Amino acid sequence: MARHAGWVGGCVAVVLLGTFLAGVAQAQDVRYWAVICGVADYKTINDLNYTDDDAVDLAAALRQYGVWQGPDQIEVLIDSAASANGIRDAIRRMGDKANAVADDHDVFLFFFSGHGMQVVDASGDESDGIDEAICPYNTQFRGSKVANIITDDTLGGWLAALPDGDVVAILDTCFSGGMAEGAKGSAVKSVRNPNLPPQAKSRRHFGDGLAQKLAGRGADGTGAGAKDAGGANAVVLMACQEGDLSWETPDLANGVFSHFVISGLGDPQDGAPADILGDGNDLLSAEEEFDYASPETMAYAASLGLTQEPRLFDGTAEDTVLVDLTGLPPPPTAAFAAHPTSGPAPLAVTFTDESTGSIETWSWDFGDGATSAGQNPTHTYASTGTYTVSLTVTGPGGGSDTATAIVSVTGAGAEVVVITKAEYKTRRQELTVQAVSSVPGGAAVLTVEGYGEMTYNKRTDTYTGQFKPVADPGETITVTSSEGGSDTAPVTYR
Repeated sequence: MARHAGWVGGCVAVVLLGTFLAGVAQAQDVRYWAVICGVADYKTINDLNYTDDDAVDLAAALRQYGVWQGPDQIEVLIDSAASANGIRDAIRRMGDKANAVADDHDVFLFFFSGHGMQVVDASGDESDGIDEAICPYNTQFRGSKVANIITDDTLGGWLAALPDGDVVAILDTCFSGGMAEGAKGSAVKSVRNPNLPPQAKSRRHFGDGLAQKLAGRGADGTGAGAKDAGGANAVVLMACQEGDLSWETPDLANGVFSHFVISGLGDPQDGAPADILGDGNDLLSAEEEFDYASPETMAYAASLGLTQEPRLFDGTAEDTVLVDLTGLPPPPTAAFAAHPTSGPAPLAVTFTDESTGSIETWSWDFGDGATSAGQNPTHTYASTGTYTVSLTVTGPGGGSDTATAIVSVTGAGAEVVVITKAEYKTRRQELTVQAVSSVPGGAAVLTVEGYGEMTYNKRTDTYTGQFKPVADPGETITVTSSEGGSDTAPVTYR
């Protein structure tokens, strides 16, 4: 199935496993870990459209929140990185990282978006002889066999080997193995296995099998490197009923159910739409995600003449918390001031950070090959030219923002104007501006833009402009010279 602008259908499944209780979230030191996989460009089987976007968008939505903003908490595997061995190794690395950190409670998230299929049961645990599997990047047919698939038994075994804690598995795939037509050229999001017996159909949903594999995980010590004594029950959110289809659309650029699961996470500024239980604890649970995403998915599909009904399995006594919405650090927003912004070489410029939000690092690029990691650096430009200066600030979760400004360095003979004072007295409505010029003897005529000429003081070799009454001048003031120089500086309010 070549990638195209249209609708692609399939049994998109989102599975959330664990017993991360609200009380545990508040009382213990909780650490979150994730392996998030999306395969759109397959090695040998048909490609998909938005499965890689599902993975990238989910990771970005989680990283907005403080509990997901630690270093190395989320590992994203896209296309070729999400091979069978690549997925297995990433899950093992997730467990190793958890073992290396001292905490009271771990929450493990596994997400996969891509193809699924039915295969002949090799373990003998299926009464009908048919098993279901997800298809990593390197899935391929070899004669009568299918290589490099991941069955529910295999995935369950990998996840069961994680350190004790809560497991959250999100599976965005389908196992129907057929083709169907729907709105705008839709097609089933799965791969047909020609090696199955005629009319073969698995009687067990993939979510059932995975939940059974992980039921009671850790209670008998099966979890490697156990940190707490409790076992894990299962909460399973499926995008559709067994045998039905789920859909993705270019209008959403995601699977429909995945879109509403992701959008349900919201953002720290506006809140999470899925946090709808009204319990007042600001804890977003898997059950709340289902209560939000399920009706939204059904309504959206129905508007296109399609049917898609999500499915919930809940074996927990308490809600399974995914995100703590309280105490979230604001995202970084880059801003800075530079002074002066023009003048002859060599030109020393002072940069003042004015960024907001939660910031861990500052990265300056001065445009001439020089850089700095300081918060408020000074840099000297040795050569003439126009330089683009950029500041990139990074928050604790890896989120970043960049701001830029221009610095112009002229030849040694050009005039330099520097504002030494720009003060506005609010009560008096009085603006006072002082500046100096490199042109000697007061030969230059300096003007405060919007207000008028400045007066030259021969004794101090400075220019002063005092204007009143004037309205609020704003954040900055600019002085220009008859000799071509100019400068802009921030206004200080008194």
